[in-house]
Amino acid sequence: PSETRLLLQALPHFAARHPDLPVRLYSRHRRPERSLGGGDIALELGNPDAASIGFESLGSYRVVTCASPAYLAERGLPTSIDALSAHRSIPAARDEIGDVRPLRFRDGEATRDVVLEHVVAASDVGTQLAAALAGLGITQLPLTREVRGQLAQRRLVPILEAYEPDAVPILLGHGADMPPAFDEFRAWLTDLYR
Repeated sequence: PSETRLLLQALPHFAARHPDLPVRLYSRHRRPERSLGGGDIALELGNPDAASIGFESLGSYRVVTCASPAYLAERGLPTSIDALSAHRSIPAARDEIGDVRPLRFRDGEATRDVVLEHVVAASDVGTQLAAALAGLGITQLPLTREVRGQLAQRRLVPILEAYEPDAVPILLGHGADMPPAFDEFRAWLTDLYR
């Protein structure tokens, strides 16, 4: 997933500063739980439920609704949330049994969730991005450097910008006994996602 790639690209800088601190990175799609599964910390991206079980906020990221030019040439450019009924989406899969997240939009003071037909659902942002580039539908992606690059190259087109959803949280969970460099690691993560 692109979330993991961001960490991996930046991790050598942290490792150079803390060569005696081993970091094991696991990437998986799951719902948060009170147990960290034997690890010291857990990073939850885009899962507001994690805040309710004691995860701390590191910030948030913007979300862009977009599609490929080829898809929009075939289906048309939606100009309102209601116009999405003629479209299909590339939703984020919540779990392995097929539950998917709706597309979420801010409509004035209200939040509107929209579920569309889809041919593919993805359990990670990298797959969503690849499916959008392949023209499989409309999707919502975190506005990372990689996604910004695709938008700048016009390989993806932003749509429904007036209905941009609320920013999505970046949350950090940890146990009671932290390794000595935890504060530095937390500060590094905060800066990385800023």
